Amino acid sequence: MKFPKELTTVTPLSKYLAMVVFVTLPIVGFFLGMRYQEMMDLASKQKTASSTMGCTEDAKICPDGTHVVRQYPSCEFAPCPN
Repeated sequence: MKFPKELTTVTPLSKYLAMVVFVTLPIVGFFLGMRYQEMMDLASKQKTASSTMGCTEDAKICPDGTHVVRQYPSCEFAPCPN
């Protein structure tokens, strides 16, 4: 089967399109993937650091109506005011 000449001719536009599709886009995708992975690693490190360095964020209501929160490093509630 023989194709018409206008379907088989390599034009400057087709060269640029091939360069973008087969060369530029994979390189850009690689660098975007690397940046995404760096951001995910940083978020994971921050999450690990915050979970090991803090107490839960709950509060205790005292008999006089005030509230106290947990104190680092023992993570026990602060004493109620008298």
